[in-house]
Amino acid sequence: MSFIPITADIVTRYENLEVSITFRDKELQDAMNDMHGLQDTLENTQAWLDDTDARLGRLVGAKVTVRKEPILEEIQNVKVRRNILCICVMEHSEFQRFH
Repeated sequence: MSFIPITADIVTRYENLEVSITFRDKELQDAMNDMHGLQDTLENTQAWLDDTDARLGRLVGAKVTVRKEPILEEIQNVKVRRNILCICVMEHSEFQRFH
């Protein structure tokens, strides 16, 4: 009875197992790195949500003061720009009709 084939078989199996373990270890390390990155992202998101919640909480029941004059002034500016645009469009249409 020869032990060489049995020993060679055991060595081959051990080498195959070692390769599989090394490959699996790399996969696990990559997964761990991804999980750490995800954990950091989740912690940053949680901090942002907490900050936003606190800021919004300060707005609950807060008085809002609206000054009418700047709004009316902006409405007037928009009307002026609209009128200028209408004049330009009409002049362009007239120009296109005669040329």
